Amino acid sequence: MSEGRAAWHLQGLPHQRNRDFYRAHAPHGHQSQPAPCCADRLAWHFSGWKWMDDLIRGEILSLARTAHGLTELSYQNDPARRGESGWNEKQRVLLADMALHLLQTSLGRGELSEADLKRNLFSILTISDQLMPDHGLKAVAEELYSS
Repeated sequence: MSEGRAAWHLQGLPHQRNRDFYRAHAPHGHQSQPAPCCADRLAWHFSGWKWMDDLIRGEILSLARTAHGLTELSYQNDPARRGESGWNEKQRVLLADMALHLLQTSLGRGELSEADLKRNLFSILTISDQLMPDHGLKAVAEELYSS
């Protein structure tokens, strides 16, 4: 995805698609009450439902795929190498990417795969260890995989 297309995608389509989604799937009688911001819209939307149904799950996964594509694009285009000044920022982007993998694993269809969950957590802990080296997160990651 080109940088220009990514900016257009973030500024236009997802917000319009989300607005249309929430209007179409709002609890009965609430279709004309668009919320002023995303957090308010989600709170208003979830107030009518007590569970995560396929529509909500699908919307979250769709947004996660968009965010995942953008984080991977950002990571791939970052020229920083280990030891250089921009390395920590690049690792933060990688951490966000791994968090999105965890989100996709968590909300995927069927039973939660223990192997996928371990792999996601291992990656998050390993990257976090570089950002917080005094907390022994790499050892926790290794222990997770040895069990």
